[in-house]
Parts: sequence; C-alpha cells; structure tokens
Amino acid sequence: MKFVRPVGAAADLREIEYISALHQTGETLRSDGSVSTEDVSRFLVSRYGLRVPASAVEETIARDFGGGDQLDLCEIMAMLLVPTLIKAEIGLHRDMFERELILAPTASSSSSSKLAGKEDLFESITGKQRLLKGDDRWPDANLIPFVLHMVLKDSTGCSEPKPLTVGLLKTIFRFYGEEEIAENDVLLEEMVSLAFTLRRDEEHGAEPPMFDAVTFAHCLTSDVSQYNAKAEETLSTNFDDVFVNSQHGQCAGGDSTNDATSAKRIFTFSSVDYAVDSFRSKGIAKWLLIMVKLVHDGTSAMVDTTRQNDKVAAEVMIWFMFACGVVLSLLTFQTILDTAIPQDYKDRHPLLKNVLASETVRMERSIKRAAAYKMNHLVRRAVKVHQAAEFEHGSGKDTSFGRALLAYGKTSNDQEEVGGFLYMYKRVWNGKLFDEDGIWLSNRMIQGMIAQFVICLWLVPFLQLIYGYITDFYGNIYADIAPPRWRILVPIIAGFTLGEFNAVKLMTSYIPSSAKTVLEFRTGALGSLHDAEFPKYRKSVDDASFIFGAMFWTWQLGVTTLYVLKRMVTLIAASFVFVGRIDVPFLSERADEIAGYQLDKFPFVFRKDMLLHEAHRHPYLDILGLIYMLKLRHKNDFGSPAGSCWRLLFVFALMPWLRKSRLRSDETKFGDAKFSQAGHVFQKFVSEKMADEGNFGRLTPVVGGEAPTGRASTKDEVDELKEVIERLKEENAFLRQQQRHSNRTAQREEPECAPSED
Repeated sequence: MKFVRPVGAAADLREIEYISALHQTGETLRSDGSVSTEDVSRFLVSRYGLRVPASAVEETIARDFGGGDQLDLCEIMAMLLVPTLIKAEIGLHRDMFERELILAPTASSSSSSKLAGKEDLFESITGKQRLLKGDDRWPDANLIPFVLHMVLKDSTGCSEPKPLTVGLLKTIFRFYGEEEIAENDVLLEEMVSLAFTLRRDEEHGAEPPMFDAVTFAHCLTSDVSQYNAKAEETLSTNFDDVFVNSQHGQCAGGDSTNDATSAKRIFTFSSVDYAVDSFRSKGIAKWLLIMVKLVHDGTSAMVDTTRQNDKVAAEVMIWFMFACGVVLSLLTFQTILDTAIPQDYKDRHPLLKNVLASETVRMERSIKRAAAYKMNHLVRRAVKVHQAAEFEHGSGKDTSFGRALLAYGKTSNDQEEVGGFLYMYKRVWNGKLFDEDGIWLSNRMIQGMIAQFVICLWLVPFLQLIYGYITDFYGNIYADIAPPRWRILVPIIAGFTLGEFNAVKLMTSYIPSSAKTVLEFRTGALGSLHDAEFPKYRKSVDDASFIFGAMFWTWQLGVTTLYVLKRMVTLIAASFVFVGRIDVPFLSERADEIAGYQLDKFPFVFRKDMLLHEAHRHPYLDILGLIYMLKLRHKNDFGSPAGSCWRLLFVFALMPWLRKSRLRSDETKFGDAKFSQAGHVFQKFVSEKMADEGNFGRLTPVVGGEAPTGRASTKDEVDELKEVIERLKEENAFLRQQQRHSNRTAQREEPECAPSED
C-alpha cells in the first residue's frame, strides 16, 4: 500500500485547492477555487446544524473576511492563518521578553509588563518554558519578523522599520499588484489605526508608530483576539468552545458586547446518515462491538451451564451478566451525566471529563490538534522555499517575491514514497494518523470491519460443527463406502485456513487503504479541483449507505470462470483476494465501464464516502468552521476588513504562488509583465470575467499579455513562469543599476534608509 505523493509547498497548494473543491456546493466546480456565501451557509447547516441565510453570511463573514460575495484562495488562506498568527504573536513577545532578561536583567517592570503577560500565556498553553522553536504545533518566534523583512525589502528596497503611514501601505500593496486596496484611502487609514491601538494615542496626535515586528504582529491579530489558542488542547468540540463553554473570547477580556448573528440550530439526523459522524454516532459503532462481545461471551457461558451438576458455571454466568448490565446502564446514562454536570466542574476534574467524553469529542480534539500541526508545517514549508531561494540566488539582486516563485517552480515536482500496511497501523497506534494527519475514520467502514470480525469469529465454531458431522459420518455404516477421511479433512482445513486468512486481511486492509486514498487526494496525487473526473464523486452521495452491506456480504461472493483458460487461475486467485475489497478498484478504468455503465461501482462509492467525511472533517475545514462560528458569535468584535487586509499582505509575501488564484473586483489588465520603477510591482496577472459564472475571474499567469484559453499542465505553467521570471530579472537588474547610479552619492553620505513619505 505504498504510494508516491507530492511534497513541499506545491502539495500544500493542491491541498488548499482540494478543500475548496470540497467546500463548494454548486452543480459545477469553480476552477478559480472561490467559495461563495451559499457554500458557507450550506456548510454550516450540514456540519454544525446552524441555519444561517446566505445574506447573513455575506453581511458578516464575507464582508469582513473577503469584501464581496465570494472568498478566493488567498482570503481562505488568510482565515486559516488566524490561529497560527495568534500563536506567532505570543511566541514573538515571549522571545523578546527572554532577550530583555538576558540583555538587561535589571530592566524596569513597566517596560516588560506586556511581554510578561504574553510569557505567562505562552506557558499556560504549551506548558514549555524555554522551547520556542521546533514545536510541531507552535510557529517559530521569528516568523513575523521574517515576513516583515521581505515586505519592506521588496516594496521599499530596505528592510529597516519605517513609520507606518498610508503612503507606505500604498507602496506595499502596489508592489503586490493590489491596486484596488492601494486606492482605498479609507481602508488604509483603518489599517493604520489598528497600529495606533497598540499605544492608544491616535487621538492625541502622536507620531505614527514604527512598522516593526511588534506592530506588524499586533495588526495581524488585534481584530481576531477572541480566538483562544488554549482551546486547541481542550477535550471539547469547536461548537461547544464557541457557543457553550465560551472558550474563545477569554483572551479579549470577556464575551462580546454585541448580539450574535441570528442563527437557528436544527437537527440534521447526522447520527442516522453518518454524513458527519456527529451526535455521538461513533457510540453506535461502540455499541455494536459491545453487543458482539456479549453475544460471544454469553453464548460460551450458556453452553457451560448445559452440563450436569455445573453450578459453578451457572453462578459465574449470573455475576458476569450482572456486571455487563451495570456497565451498559452506565453507558446509557453517559450522555445525561455529561449534560447535567457543569462544565466548570468537569474542567476541574480531568478524569471525570475523560470518562464522560464521547468518542466523537475525542476525535474532534484530534482534528483540532491536527489542524494546528498541519498549518504550522505548511508555514514552515513556505519559509523553506524563501530560504532555499535566498541561498541559491542571493539576497541583493532580486526581490524575495521573484526568487520564491523561481524556487517554487523548481520544487513543484518533488515527491516522496510513503505508506504501507505497517506504516499506517504504526501511525494509528501512536495516534499520529489522527493528531497529525487528521484522518477521520468513517463509521460505515468501522462497522463493516466489526461485521467482518464477527465472520472471523463465526468461522471457528462453524469448522467445529463440520468436523463433528464428519466424525459422525465415519462412525456409522457409510464409512465403508466413503473416501478416506483425510481426503475430506484436508480440503476443508485448507479452505478454512485460506478463508480465515482472507477475512482477516480484508478486515485489516480498510484503514490503511482509506488513509492512503485520503492522503493522495490531499497532496494532489489524485485530482480534485482541476480534475475532470472529480465532479462525478459529488453526485448521488447517498450511495454511501450501501457500504456497510457491501462490506458485510461480499465475503461470500464467488468469481465466475467465464475467462480464457490460460488466465483463469490468475484472475480467480486475484479475485479471491480482492472480492471483498470495496475500498480499491479491481478492474481498470477502461475495463470497468461499458456504454457508460460502471460494472464495479463500490470502490467508486467508497471514495464518495471518504470525500463526504472529508468535506465535513478535514482539519482545514475545521478551522474555517471555527472562524465562521466565531464571527457569528462575536459579530463586529471578531474580524474586520482592515485586519483581513493585513493578513492578506502576510499571505502575499509568504506564499506568492497563491496570487494566481486571487480574485479582483476591477477590470484592470496589465499589458506587459514588468517591475514598476516605483516599487518593482510584479504585475504579471490578468483579471477576467467568467462568462459562465457571472463573477470576476481569478488572476492567472499569462505570457505576452494574452489571456489563457485553457488550463495548461503544471509543467507548462512552470516553464512559462520561469521564462517570465528570467525576463523580469534582466529588466529589474537594469532598473536597479540605474537607481544605484543616480543615488550613489546619497548612499555614501547616509547609509541608513530614509523613512517613506506620505
């Protein structure tokens, strides 16, 4: 079960496109990856049972996080980065606090009071006092300074901090091709005002704050401070953290003063259709396993009591069944006790909280941990692209924007071989499959595995029964005319052994196989957003209800022998192994379809079920759902257009390869690809209207100012991008040479950079 998957920043981009394909709910997929307000509304009702009209989503979520009726991939990434940026700010302050203690041990307490607060918060969340770098779920302390250095260096030519003014923001956004934001003075003034709130002295006419790492971190997170990073480790669901336990909002000093957006919760029968595996539907699988154990143990006990004068066995059976009844009674009242006991009391008694927590809650905590892990490593891989680009091309000639695009193109085809039967079960055993990969195991699959486990147990007494019949047969008069006993026992024992082996193999293959398929979809080894076959999985998703029956019954199906004699043995042997494997296709794609009809549809349906759960349980969608609910809960106190623009700036600098999916509301077309003399603006993007959707299209890289007529392959896009970058490098070098020649005298007299003017 090993497979080759893409790695690096290119695989991360494919996973973002993958969750966009899962998030979209329209009849057709928008190839630009945008998510509409209707998609958000349907996701909330399907995942959390929250009925929120699309108009309310547009007035709250889309307005403050996107600025329109759609969210593009850059805006989605900016939302996904909220938890990481919150923790990065805490890590930055703690790192600075440690430096103050080392460099100035006698510093006054007033100068570091704020940093000490961040220090305490960091320790309360992570439980670590010295480790800031290398934690799997905590970003590096230098993340925000690293991005700020690139922003200032690329847009102004110097990385030294400058006064934060509207003019500086205009220069920065024009460098990244955001003319609409650069021309919106009201929005830029709001962005500057976020920096003033750090000192609360804007109304007194104070000087603009310096655009340094602390100011940048504050602007990135001040409007989303309601998010509490400590909730990532709590044994609770995101819904309870927002609406029940009030975990989020404590960092801002209490709950929001505004009324939450009107949202009605409805019952969506998620425990019946298993679309979300919520409402304790994991408990149904546990109950099924308990029933199997009781039937097996109870049957053995009943057999022992049929013997004469066996009073001890009868007494043991009575006490055993009584103990089982007590356990079942406690499990029955688990939900009632979990609801009746106050949350504060359970928080003070972790053991009681662990006992009362359902399997769904435990799995959701794993998804929260996986989301933090995956986002942290996504950011680190993006940083590695910039570091590799700087190492290869140097830091003095080109902008980090262009260097990163070149490095990204060179690493877009990197792959690695992972997987395997033992590899997957090892990750299940140590919990990494859940806490790092964020794989959600479907209840249908778990129940099918339990049913196959029952078959394995049933085969043992069945063999004993057959052996008894054979013994009786040879004990009567028919023994004289019957063949030798070994001729009957050997085939039966051989068939039983192979059947038991195949049943065990089937039962143990589903988890590695399903995890492998999910990881292939996530990394782009299997197509999603830009794959013509992917929309087929979005139709008739109710077919997933057949999975349990298929897994339970297909063990007894035989394989016909309507094949050519020379291939019969091979195909029958392969069919014997794969006849119960509905998780992988046995027939090839061409042999599986005749006249548009799919012969073996169960592997196709099995993938539908996996994608159905991914659309509700993917770690990135878990973060988006949390952001949506926080916005509905705190309304104007969570998220703002100014804060979203700050986070977009962070995305543009750290992940320039996402610019091709950026939506624009204007129809400006840049004819030639060039770096402008003012800020060396990378203007190699064209804005188009999508005629089929009525929305503005995504920014796609083109050559020679012509809009692309179709979607080129990844290799062609990389080659074209390399040619464009090389041409840009030559022009940029010429412009920089002219600038150095004209400013050589001024640079000798004043080596430090001057602050930008309004």
